[in-house]
Amino acid sequence: MNAKKEIKDWLASGKPYEEGLVLLSKYSKNRNLQRMLTRTKKPGKLEYELRKISNLQKFKPSQKQEQKDRQDKGLVQVLHEKSIKYNDLPKDLQKVYDEIKALYKERASYHEKAKLLTSQGADQATIGNLVKKIKQADDRIRERWPKIDNYDPDAEKKEDPEEDNEPITFKRISANRKYISSNKSKLQQDPEKWRPKIQQRVDELVRAGENFKPEIVEELKSYGIKL
Repeated sequence: MNAKKEIKDWLASGKPYEEGLVLLSKYSKNRNLQRMLTRTKKPGKLEYELRKISNLQKFKPSQKQEQKDRQDKGLVQVLHEKSIKYNDLPKDLQKVYDEIKALYKERASYHEKAKLLTSQGADQATIGNLVKKIKQADDRIRERWPKIDNYDPDAEKKEDPEEDNEPITFKRISANRKYISSNKSKLQQDPEKWRPKIQQRVDELVRAGENFKPEIVEELKSYGIKL
């Protein structure tokens, strides 16, 4: 389904905000815009940007809508910071993205139901149960975003070091050792991001016949690096 069709369907469905954010992250490369509209709920601005992307009739938020946007500030929580084109993802990550999209819809439905029941004077236990479900959906979304955030579209294009017939140079050996020494502490802070990067450097050194001090070996192994 192309952008114009998806956005047109979104407009016809009542313009649910969370689904609009999903479409924006799918079809726009403007990360700052995505962060702003996720951090501050502005339905008018979101519709305007999606209409621009789809080349549908231009829409300018009215003064009344902009005032409502300001009143709705803070209702949407920032759940991720990176955008990437859907079609640029491999099939397994497209599946993860589809799960995230479904979770946004699930979260939105709980949120709308909670607002409705609150206006109807529902008891706190009922509202609390919906809030719990919203938080659970948030957690599941957070669990999935790093898989996409850590995806490197250029990784598959890089030459496999094992296929490099030229011997590793002394300069490269020194650079790898310095990289490992400077960044191994980051393995504890963000292992998903740094483990594959450190592992690549370690593998290069091992293939070149380089050795590591026992204490370095133990430290790297403790972070899941294979030696």
